[in-house]
Amino acid sequence: MMLPICPPYQIPLETVLTCGVFRYFPPMEALGDDGRPLLEGRSLRWQLETKNYRTCRYPGQRRSHERPMNVGALQQFMASRHQVLSYLRGLSHAVAACFGPMDPLHLTLRVSHAAYHAPKPIMLATATAKPPNRVEATAAKLGHGVYEGCLGAVMQARLVPADATPAAIADHAEASGQLIGRKEVCAGPRHLMIEVISAMQAGHDGSPSPHDTSYTASVTLAQHIWLAETLAHGNAYAALAQRARETEDRSFDTLLAQARITFPNALESVRAVADARAPCDGFIRAYTQKAAHYQNIRGVLLPALDMAQHVLCLPPDSPDLEAAGGMLRRMSLPAFASLDEAIVATGLAPTGVVAMTPSLLDAFFGSYETPDSATARPQQEVMT
Repeated sequence: MMLPICPPYQIPLETVLTCGVFRYFPPMEALGDDGRPLLEGRSLRWQLETKNYRTCRYPGQRRSHERPMNVGALQQFMASRHQVLSYLRGLSHAVAACFGPMDPLHLTLRVSHAAYHAPKPIMLATATAKPPNRVEATAAKLGHGVYEGCLGAVMQARLVPADATPAAIADHAEASGQLIGRKEVCAGPRHLMIEVISAMQAGHDGSPSPHDTSYTASVTLAQHIWLAETLAHGNAYAALAQRARETEDRSFDTLLAQARITFPNALESVRAVADARAPCDGFIRAYTQKAAHYQNIRGVLLPALDMAQHVLCLPPDSPDLEAAGGMLRRMSLPAFASLDEAIVATGLAPTGVVAMTPSLLDAFFGSYETPDSATARPQQEVMT
C-alpha cells in the first residue's frame, strides 16, 4: 500500500484499507509522479511553496480575493492540456456507454466523479502500486472541482439538467460562489473551465467511440463507490438524527464533531439534521438517479439502495425514521458484502478483504440502536 491518508475514522487506517469498497473512501493524500500532492492546496500532509500562489486577476468574485489562486496547478494542466482533455473525452464516452442516455448535467457529474477516483486502483494495488502519471493526476484534480460544482448545481436546482451546457455550468459556479474554496480560489479562467466541461460531456452526443478497455476499471470503480456512498449517506444521516434526538443538541458544530463521514457532500446530512429537515431533493436525486442501470446490482443490493433513498426522504424527527434507519443498518451488512464481492471479482480489490461487521458499520457511521419493533416496510412503501 502506498496511499498515505488520514481518515477521521476511529479505526486503524490499515483496517480501512482492507475493507473492500471502503478502502476507496478516504481522500487521496498522496503525490503524483511529478511530486505534486493530488489534493493540491487542500492537502493536510504537504504544503505547497509560496511560488505556486498569486492574487487572482480574473473578473468576477475571485478578482483580488484574499485567498490566492494556485497557478502551479494551472501550469500543470497547461503542460499536458491536450492529453488531459483527450483522457476526459474517452472517459465520458465510457460512462455514457455504461449508463445510456443521460442529461448533460448528470453526465458531467458522473464523469467528474469517475475522473476523481480513477487513480485509486493503481495507488492501492498490492503488488504493482505506483503514483498516478501527470495526466491521471491532473484529471483527478479537475474532476474533484467539477464534481463539487455539479453536485452544488443539482442540489440548488438552479440549472435545468437538460440545458446544462459547459458555459451554463461554469457560470453557475461563478454566480453561486463555488469558485472560492476554503483555502484558495479556482485557478482556471472561464474559457478553460468550459473546455474541460466540454470534454466531460463528449459522450452526450451519442456518437460511437472506439472501445477502450483502459477506462473500464475507472468506470467500474466509480459505479461501486457511488453505490457505497448512497448507502453511506443513508446510514450516516439516520445515525446522526438519532444522536440529535437523544441529546437534543442540533447545533451544526456539535453534529459535525459527531459525524464520521468523509465522502462528497456529506455535510448535507449534517445541515439537514441541524435544520430539522430531510436532505434536499437535489441531493437525493443526485445519488439515486439511474440506480437500476448500474452493473452488478442484484440480490440484496437494490432493496438496500431503495431503503437508503427512503431514509433520506424522512425528516430527522419523523416517527418512521428510527425503524427505517434500523432496517437500513441491517440491510447494509449484506449490501456492502455484495459490493465487496463485486470489486474483488473485477480485480479492484485484493482477495480476502475484511468482511463488514456491525462494529465496523458503527465505526464508520456512528452507533445505531436498532429498535426491536423495527419491521420490514412493504416494498411499495420503500420505493416512494
